[in-house]
Amino acid sequence: KATVSVLYWVMLLTKYAEACSSIGCKENSHVMKTLEYAAKDTAGLKKLDIGDALVGVKGVLAVAELLKWCEGIEEVILSRSDMRDKGIQEICRVLERRPHVKVLDISGNPDVTGEDYLLKLVKKSSSLESLVTTGSGVPSDTRNLLV
Repeated sequence: KATVSVLYWVMLLTKYAEACSSIGCKENSHVMKTLEYAAKDTAGLKKLDIGDALVGVKGVLAVAELLKWCEGIEEVILSRSDMRDKGIQEICRVLERRPHVKVLDISGNPDVTGEDYLLKLVKKSSSLESLVTTGSGVPSDTRNLLV
């Protein structure tokens, strides 16, 4: 099992802060605390749970930038994060290149319809086991295709 150094966690915090700055949003304290807490895991970031963080439209774009640096990510929980289609589009683009992702939760985001992006992710990902869309704007007929 590979061990991740403190520098990895510093790099993730820095990349997130830089993304927020370039996008023009504030760093979300919930995201920062999640990263700081996860730093105790020497295996790297496996789960990013920022459900209820209300990162917002621009904040989700910063999270997508962060995920570009999380090669071993397995679970991404973005429930009730106040994201829109542009956010899910970017999240899906990044996760298409993350071969270990098993769970993506976008529940409770009523303004996300992003069915094209989600269908593409499901087709490209061999590891995705759970895609939670309850309470999102994803049409029910598409939700059935995603299961």
